[in-house]
Amino acid sequence: MIEPTEVHLLTGAYAVDALDPDDRDAYEAHLVHCEDCRAEVLELQATAAVLGRATAAEPPERLRAAVLAGALTTRQDPPLLRLQTTQSNAKPGGRFIGLVAAAVVLALALVGTTTWAVQQHRVGQQLAANAARMSAVLTAADATTTSDAVTNGGRATVVVSRSQNASVFVGSGLTAPAPDRAYELWFIDASGHPRAAGVFVPNRDGTVATELTGNLAGAVAIAVTVEQRAGTTAPTSKPVVALHLPAV
Repeated sequence: MIEPTEVHLLTGAYAVDALDPDDRDAYEAHLVHCEDCRAEVLELQATAAVLGRATAAEPPERLRAAVLAGALTTRQDPPLLRLQTTQSNAKPGGRFIGLVAAAVVLALALVGTTTWAVQQHRVGQQLAANAARMSAVLTAADATTTSDAVTNGGRATVVVSRSQNASVFVGSGLTAPAPDRAYELWFIDASGHPRAAGVFVPNRDGTVATELTGNLAGAVAIAVTVEQRAGTTAPTSKPVVALHLPAV
């Protein structure tokens, strides 16, 4: 049962389908009358969708070939059994992580315990761990979302949870930097002093989802600049976007 004092804190959990059916129904009834929560849910749902695309790994061609070959020689389960298995394994809010884990299991089953398979397993584990941490930020009770356009193309969103001392940057439609360049994230404090918070290069479709590294404490804004690919200790260019965080 949702307490009246908690209802406004559930936008993140609702946006990623992490509420149980009764709480979901109650929250949807609340959304009918709360414009602020509706707007925040839409923002978080868009962020979660971009996050899912940005953290998905593109499988190598040899995995595709192995899957097709396996499909020709592997007996399929009856439809009812497949449906029952899917339903029993499904967990609200964990669909993306479950897909990553399933892809890892499939890769190991098809290509065997080779060096490549072990490497892919580790990559899959890392992707699942990253997705879990970012999902935790999105569903935190105190999560706040700030978005703005990027001057050289695309849109940037940052989700911050002060209670977890964590933040996630999500970008869509970003322009690819030059081969020797990358985007660098910065925490900006009240005096305007920047602290490096990670470097990234967007995917080919212009998406990215990444955690900011370092301590969130004291940050009043998050900025992004274009720097040398290895990153710098201080910005050397003007920010392409600056996202001002809500006051604590």
